Amino acid sequence: MKNSFRLTKKKKLTGLFLVKKLTSRLLNTAVRLGSLGAKLFLVLYITKGFTLDDVGSYGLVTAIVAIAIPLIGFRIDYCALRDIVGLSPFQTALMLRDQLVFYLLNYLIFLFCFYFVARHLNNEKEATYLMYAAILSVLESLASLTSGNLVSTGRPVIANCLFFIRSASWVPFVILFGVISLSFHNLSSIFNFWLGGVTLSLMLNVIIWAKMPWKSVFLMPINWLWVRRSLKIALPIWIGSVSLAGAGNVDRFIIETNLGRSYVGILSFFASLAVVIPALLNSSIFFFQYPKLILSFKNKDLNVFNSTSKNTANQALCISCFLAVALALAVPFILRLIGKDQLFNYIYIFWSILAAAVIRGATEVVYYIQYAQEADKPLWMSNLLYLGSSIILTFIFTKTFGFPGYAISVVLSNMVLAGYRDWE
Repeated sequence: MKNSFRLTKKKKLTGLFLVKKLTSRLLNTAVRLGSLGAKLFLVLYITKGFTLDDVGSYGLVTAIVAIAIPLIGFRIDYCALRDIVGLSPFQTALMLRDQLVFYLLNYLIFLFCFYFVARHLNNEKEATYLMYAAILSVLESLASLTSGNLVSTGRPVIANCLFFIRSASWVPFVILFGVISLSFHNLSSIFNFWLGGVTLSLMLNVIIWAKMPWKSVFLMPINWLWVRRSLKIALPIWIGSVSLAGAGNVDRFIIETNLGRSYVGILSFFASLAVVIPALLNSSIFFFQYPKLILSFKNKDLNVFNSTSKNTANQALCISCFLAVALALAVPFILRLIGKDQLFNYIYIFWSILAAAVIRGATEVVYYIQYAQEADKPLWMSNLLYLGSSIILTFIFTKTFGFPGYAISVVLSNMVLAGYRDWE
C-alpha cells in the first residue's frame, strides 16, 4: 500500500514538473513571439506613415545597436554566465560587479567615440540619430548583460519578461501617440519611447538585484585577474558574435554608401519581415533541440545524437520553406495595406532575402552540432567568413549592378556560409 502511494505521489510530482516545464517554455516562446510581433507592427507603422529615407534611418540605428551589443565588452559575459552558475549570493554579486565595472569602462569609450564623430557631422539630424544609436546601444547592452545573468541564476522567465518590456512594451504607445498627435509622428519620438522601454527594464533589474549584499561587495577589490582570463577565453567567441551580427546588418551601410538612404529603407522593411524565419526556427526548434544534442554528446550516445541532428535539420528545412512561401504570398497584401506601391518594384529583393533565410536555416543545425561538440573554432570561423563574404559580395554586386545586385549577393553570401558548414 505504501509503495503504491509512493508511486502515485511520484507520478503526480513528475506530471507537475512536466506541466511546469511546458508552461515555462510556452511562456518564453509567447514572450519572444510577442516582442517580434510588436517590432513588425512598428516597422509597418513607420513604413506606412514615414518616408523611405526615414525607414532607412531607423534601419541604420537598429543595425548599429544590433552590432554594438556583442561588440561592447568583448563578450566576457560568455565566461561570466557560465562561471556564475551555482555561486552563493555574495559570489554572484562579486561577479556581477566585476562585469559591470568592465562594461562601464567600455561604455565610456564607446560613447566618447560616437560623440566625437557626431560633433564633426555637418548634418544636425544625422548627428542626433547617431547619438540616439550610441545611447540605445549602451542601454541595450547593459540590459542584455543583466538579463543574461538572470538566466544563469535560474530566472529565465523574468529575463524574458524584461526583454519584452525593453523591446516591445512601448510599441503600442508610440503608435497610439503618433496617430493621435502629429508632434509624436517622427523618428525622434520612436527613439525616445524605445529609450523609455529600455530604461524601465533596467530600473526593474535594479529592483530584482537589490537584495544582493552590495555593501560588502563594493568593499572588495576588482578581480582583474578574472577579467583578463575571461578576455583571453572569450576573444574568439567575441569575434564570432560580432561577425554574425555584422553579417546580418553591415549590408545596410554598404547600400547607404553605394545607393542612398531610401534603398536602405526598402532593405530594412523587407529584412524586418524575413526575420520571422530565424526567430521562429530558434523559438520553436533550436532552443528545444540543442540541449538534447549537448546531453547526448556528453553521454556519448551517438545514435540519439545523430537522430536528433537529422530530425532537427529536417524540421528546420520544412518550417523555413513553409514560412518563406507563406511570407512570399502575404507580402503583396501587406504592401497594399500600407500603401507603398513603389515597394512592388523591388519585391524580388524580398524573395532573395527569403531564399537566403531558407539556405541558412537549413544548415543552422550544423552550428548547434558544433556547439554541442565544443568545436569553438569552426563556429567563429564560419561567422567571420560569413561577414567577409557579405561585405565583399554586397559591395561588388551593388556597385556593379545597383540594387538588383543585392539580390545576388545576399543569396551567395549565405551559400558561402552553408557550404563552409557542410564542408566542416
